[in-house]
Amino acid sequence: MNIENLKSVLLVNLVVISVFLTFNLWTYVPDSSKLQNAKYLQDNAEMEQKSLTNVIFPSVVLFHKENTHLGSEDIDSINPLYKLLERGELYDFRDISNDIPKHQFLSFVRGKNKIEMIFPTHIPLDSMKDVFTIKEKVPESYSFDRILIDLQGSRDGNIPVYFVSYENRKVYHMVLKGISLKELETAHDQFVAKARDYSQYELSDTREIFLPDTKTDKQSIVYLISNIPEDIFINALFTDPRYVKKMSDDQEDTYTDGIRLMEVLKKKQMLQYTNSAISDQSHIYGSTLVQRSFDFINGHGGLTGAYRFDYMNSKKGQTTYRLYVDSLPVFNESGMATLEQVWGVDELISYKRPLFKLSEVKYGDDQTSSLPDGKTVIQSLEKNKKVDMKLIQDIRLGYKLTPEPGAGPNGKKIAAVNLKPIWYVVYGEDDKVLEWSVEKGGELIGLE
Repeated sequence: MNIENLKSVLLVNLVVISVFLTFNLWTYVPDSSKLQNAKYLQDNAEMEQKSLTNVIFPSVVLFHKENTHLGSEDIDSINPLYKLLERGELYDFRDISNDIPKHQFLSFVRGKNKIEMIFPTHIPLDSMKDVFTIKEKVPESYSFDRILIDLQGSRDGNIPVYFVSYENRKVYHMVLKGISLKELETAHDQFVAKARDYSQYELSDTREIFLPDTKTDKQSIVYLISNIPEDIFINALFTDPRYVKKMSDDQEDTYTDGIRLMEVLKKKQMLQYTNSAISDQSHIYGSTLVQRSFDFINGHGGLTGAYRFDYMNSKKGQTTYRLYVDSLPVFNESGMATLEQVWGVDELISYKRPLFKLSEVKYGDDQTSSLPDGKTVIQSLEKNKKVDMKLIQDIRLGYKLTPEPGAGPNGKKIAAVNLKPIWYVVYGEDDKVLEWSVEKGGELIGLE
């Protein structure tokens, strides 16, 4: 090959390389996941991040004496006791369920000088390793909905603690170390000083409940609300927001990438998300479900209030986080007080939540409502021919949330929400939540 032919070959190669580099420069698309994560972090940098200790918390605590019982839902009363469990270390894990005869189970739970912490749902015991310091290996299949602290059997540095599955009649023993008996007695005394008398009521052979002996005076509160931007959820819910298309009408905004669908209901100010690519036949469960659902919501700053872990159905991959106000759970028939998720094995199947949060500003004058004592509620339910007492799962105090329209187009935009104190009843095998209506003579009305 002569020198001229060599020059020609080199020139052709240089032209080809130049065309290739130019094409790549024009068509280069940065890694969308990295861009998404960078924007996601930027958008959520100022949002408060929380831990599982903020959302896994007892809804009511009881102290059982000889034949009397004291109770409270107040977070300030419960906190000193609960913080001891967080500070100490738990050892000596044992399943002692077979050591307790079935007919003695209820008397064991309400035994003399025991503190009973009641949670709103079953929680995988393994999940509590992110809340307490558990020094033992815990089987993944074990769960609980109550914690007992045995004052009578306590010694310095050795405090018996029992994790109890009430429905399944399971009891798991541990020993709390690193906490002195004096610290426990001090926290107990602080709780007792603010607690009130409760009485025991038998709902069936396998279930009893404790309700306050006195009326409950609570204020009906009207909170102004502030809106939560939709863009936060576009980044969190879609793999590549560049391919998301928006459609709008008077009722809703719809976002989709052809597979995932996010609907924003304008009137209710609610978000509903579904992922059609994921089968609802297989789900994650147990502690993995708890952790993933929490990490997802916490990751995009979705805990926009005092939400607590309130419900889990491992078989269906479902979790619910519920808003609490003044230490009481909040209910709304449209889901305006909950963060609801369904998880497949690898991805989120559905997500439903409000697109507003309560402002610190209250609107108007608060009105005090007086709710009857527990005995009145029980007697009313016993007289109701439509109610089977054996199907009652729980009876508690809470708030009913009602939206109040503002001055938007046609008055449809929510400007505030009214929180009305109520008695609510968890009823039936599907845990239906019903309001015990004072105005309607104790009739049960659907809440959720």
